[in-house]
Amino acid sequence: MVFSIPPFLLYTASWLSIMGGVWALFDRAETVATHETKTTISRWLRNLDPAGSLANLPATFASMFDSIFGKKHFSFRCFGMSCLASSVSVLVISLLWGAFQPEEFTSLVGIAFETLGFFRTSFVMLFATSVFNFLPCYLSLLETRLVIHWMSKGPSVPRFIILLVFDIFATGVIFLMWIYLYEGWEDWQSLYDIFMFAPPSWIPFPSFGIWFYSAFFTSVWIWLYALSCVAVKLGEYLGLSIGIMKKLFDIENKPLRSLGMISNAIITVLYLFLLLLR
Repeated sequence: MVFSIPPFLLYTASWLSIMGGVWALFDRAETVATHETKTTISRWLRNLDPAGSLANLPATFASMFDSIFGKKHFSFRCFGMSCLASSVSVLVISLLWGAFQPEEFTSLVGIAFETLGFFRTSFVMLFATSVFNFLPCYLSLLETRLVIHWMSKGPSVPRFIILLVFDIFATGVIFLMWIYLYEGWEDWQSLYDIFMFAPPSWIPFPSFGIWFYSAFFTSVWIWLYALSCVAVKLGEYLGLSIGIMKKLFDIENKPLRSLGMISNAIITVLYLFLLLLR
């Protein structure tokens, strides 16, 4: 059986999937956030309350996470939603893998479909995701909640940046330690293969990089929130001001949905940049 999907189609599908997921997250946050929270964010974005933003950001992060995963981390709802988010993230990263390494993607998926069929192949990927991703992502989600809590202890720009970087680092360590305990590796080449999406040589199986990069889904959401806020403030600094912002986004009445649209604009720019690098 000949299996072939144009790389550009896979690339577009991953872009649309991420756009939809990010929009759903910010739309949900807009729905559950209190009027006071939204007013505070709106006033800061419109430069009406420059000092009132940082103290409220951790609370907004927390409300966004609570709206999706629930307030209790150790609950079936939180674990179930974490697993669902992990599965969607694995699908998106798999599409990106197919777009950037079409020969390996076509070969492995074609062999899998020919020998196992579509449904069995899907089951194998879901099983691999449950083994390599569900628990690390759940632990990473807990770590992200702790980072948000630490942010609220002393709101400041340097503290936020340090904690955001720490969140990325801790997520990577959690996943790599899980893979090491489960599979182990012999040298640094194994780590390099994970980072570069190189498939394992001992079995016809996708790279562990698919599960590695999908583990950062919670960190990506926080970074997008922060970057979208920076984009608005940078726009004001460069002279775009609130006039243009008001025409493009309803920052005054729906600040979180506006940040979601700005986040999707950032994602689109990143995708176009990656497309130029291919």
